[in-house]
Amino acid sequence: MSSAAAQPRSFQNQYDLIVANAAPIGHLQANHSLGYCSQMASDAFSTLGDLTKRDECEVAIVGGGLAGGLSAIHLARRGFKVVVFEKEEQAVEKVCGELLSYESLPLLREVGIDPLELGGVEITDLRLHGPRRSADVKLPRRAVAISRKKLDEAMLLKAQEAGAEIRRGVRVVEILEGLDETTGSILLSTTAGETRTQRLVVATGKTEFKSLNERSGRDNGYVGFKMYVKMKPSCAIKLKNHCELFVFDSGYGGLTDLGHGFANFTFLIDKSRLKRIGTDWDALTSHIGKSNWRASHYLDGAEPQSHHFVSVSNLPYGFLRRTPPPAGIFFVGDQMAVIPSMTGEGMTIALMTAKRAVDCLTEETPTGFRLRFAPLASRTYQRDVRAVLRPQLDAALALQLVFKNPKVIDVSTFALNAFPAVFRRLFKSTRCKLAESGAHSRPVIEKTTRAASHARFGTQQI
Repeated sequence: MSSAAAQPRSFQNQYDLIVANAAPIGHLQANHSLGYCSQMASDAFSTLGDLTKRDECEVAIVGGGLAGGLSAIHLARRGFKVVVFEKEEQAVEKVCGELLSYESLPLLREVGIDPLELGGVEITDLRLHGPRRSADVKLPRRAVAISRKKLDEAMLLKAQEAGAEIRRGVRVVEILEGLDETTGSILLSTTAGETRTQRLVVATGKTEFKSLNERSGRDNGYVGFKMYVKMKPSCAIKLKNHCELFVFDSGYGGLTDLGHGFANFTFLIDKSRLKRIGTDWDALTSHIGKSNWRASHYLDGAEPQSHHFVSVSNLPYGFLRRTPPPAGIFFVGDQMAVIPSMTGEGMTIALMTAKRAVDCLTEETPTGFRLRFAPLASRTYQRDVRAVLRPQLDAALALQLVFKNPKVIDVSTFALNAFPAVFRRLFKSTRCKLAESGAHSRPVIEKTTRAASHARFGTQQI
């Protein structure tokens, strides 16, 4: 449906509303109520306005997490009219390891957010625990553990300060127009009306956006769980500035120090085993502890801070978006690629893909920034990101395959303890290299298109 086709429909609605509410002609003549008729028509048109709320923006962002927040900050600072649709009224807990790798920290500090000032804790060491044996290695570069809920909220507040409009509690239902066009003009249906936008950034994280292709990974069998826990004093001291990674029967998970005796306990379990295990605290921790003695030591006496785990299913690990994107649509974060959790790189990929998408969909001119030619910008972005992320995903999936055999992890701990360089090599192979892949791609814009396609947003390129 095009915007031209929508107009006659709205006029028909006007006519129907007026006719449906109109009194018989004889009655009007008898009462000589011209004012009544005028008021009746006015009420009908007012009702119509409520039914067909529609507005416009230059860039719409679906999702207010890390990728959506960073995209909004940069786009708003470049002078674009940005609207972020976030389905939740406020930031909520999500299944996330909540570990920011060193590579992601400059992207946050660039926009004025310091994770340490938000209460983050430096993570300097990693302990890997097989069923019976462990390895203790120092991270090549320090990471930061931080509450995802707190970081998401800080990002949206910073985006709002930059000039982006944040529509909380508003869900994007579907894309009405734009999936088969080359202009980049897109019409969204939301729970608060319709919005027409020139570009769309899809940042819905682990949630599928039904108007577009659903994701399917190369390893889809895990269910993720998360719980904040208060550690017993002896374990809290041992956990300080550490991330503990446990491999157990049918899954793996970890504890990350959040400071003040608290930790983030996040893990994955093969969904085929859950019916037999159960999903409550006692059942899950008992299963984990039975097949990993070190996990049993840490979890014994740990106090869960909620009655229920936060959980997520159908995790498409290894997913890397392949289908060419519709013109003007950019997929970021988990909507672009889903890396196995043991790497701790999910948040970094979210931030780096968001920054790359912003750089690809805009270009600087002598008078400011404008939007790039839609088809070239979105396809070049996706092509370049795929090329950089594929080796990283392949390495991470190979590592996750090893994690499916806890006994192999026991043997591996010998090599990690004896040869630290082995760990550094594995660590490097799973790092996101988008920031190291040279200058951001600059799609070529055809001269004819550049000259001809100034439209409703002044000098913005369509």
